[in-house]
Amino acid sequence: NAVSLKIPQVLFFSRYHTCTHLERTGQAKVGLDDLLVHLTGEVKINMLKKPGERIWKEDLMAELDHQGKILRVYSPISGEITGINAELLKRPELMNVDPYNQGWIYKIKPTSWVADTKSYFLAEDAIAWSVQELARFKDFLSVEVGKYSPMSSNTILQDGGELRDQPLADLPDEVWQEFQIDFLSKKTLCKNKKCF
Repeated sequence: NAVSLKIPQVLFFSRYHTCTHLERTGQAKVGLDDLLVHLTGEVKINMLKKPGERIWKEDLMAELDHQGKILRVYSPISGEITGINAELLKRPELMNVDPYNQGWIYKIKPTSWVADTKSYFLAEDAIAWSVQELARFKDFLSVEVGKYSPMSSNTILQDGGELRDQPLADLPDEVWQEFQIDFLSKKTLCKNKKCF
């Protein structure tokens, strides 16, 4: 439910459910937003970049793995990877407990901060967008669950339409693939339902 989402006022949120925050050091922390964490549940993270490597906005930066079901996550900013959250590799549950402070994925020295973040959501706009995304996800579920797992629809939407936590966790891979296309990828990156 929208009230339980954590939306810090100082973070920039991208449309693809990543977020970033510029620290006083000039480095940015990059991670997932709370909505994505609530929808997927506990996942292992596969970090695809190493310190010293360059990354561009919308480059593939990590994969989330829940029992073999994969979601690909794209970078919200361009720059040089200056650090990874090694603790997250050992304790992936940190993303669920505290996605913004303990559950960040990378530190990046940005090369085009203003240009990269100008279309992102901040403060009240981020809250309004998250509420819209939650409503859009409920619509998505009503279609996809009916297609791939008709017996699950009653347990995912409870109490007159409130989502239970981690609704994607028990759904089949096909629903994860559709979620990837609809929520995490630019439409131009996806061809024949496969995202690169």
